Amino acid sequence: MPAAYKQGTILAPQDLFKLAAPSVYLVLVDAGGVGTWTGLGSAVAITRDTLLTNCHVVGSAKRLELRQGEWRAAPTILAADPATDRCLLRVEEGGLNPVRGVRPGTDLVVGEPAYSLGNPSGLDQTFGEGMISAFRAMRGVSYVQTSAPVSPGSSGGALFDARGNLIGITTLIAWDPTRTHVFHFAIAVDEYWR
Repeated sequence: MPAAYKQGTILAPQDLFKLAAPSVYLVLVDAGGVGTWTGLGSAVAITRDTLLTNCHVVGSAKRLELRQGEWRAAPTILAADPATDRCLLRVEEGGLNPVRGVRPGTDLVVGEPAYSLGNPSGLDQTFGEGMISAFRAMRGVSYVQTSAPVSPGSSGGALFDARGNLIGITTLIAWDPTRTHVFHFAIAVDEYWR
């Protein structure tokens, strides 16, 4: 697991976006049979050739494409654990922009700022601000609950701390029984190294 970046001051949101945005990619999925893209999501580069995402984004893919601006690549699934929704993608030719650092869930505290970055509904590079609300365990995996927005298409995207460390992979939303409140969750990033 890459080390956390702990130097320097807390970044202003606009500076954090400039730093973090190059590491988050749009994922297009072709599940086959119709000859077109049938789904989309997000993925986050952790090295020059490897990205983290959710299996529910890429699990049914016959063909995948990564996009960021005019840049395109055809990744393959490197590893998958569908039961816990953790998948890794590989780009053989490299060329990815990895995150600054990775900060484990055990190092986080409730109340600190958190920022989501993904591609909800295909709207590239959508950035949201919130905080860490709680920590939860579901299906044997640690989750970071956050008030930073997570929407369909953001799955596989990033949750960052205020220094630009990746702290989670945005994964799911849940509604309360009255459907008046929505809760946002990211898999704690260190779960991808378990």
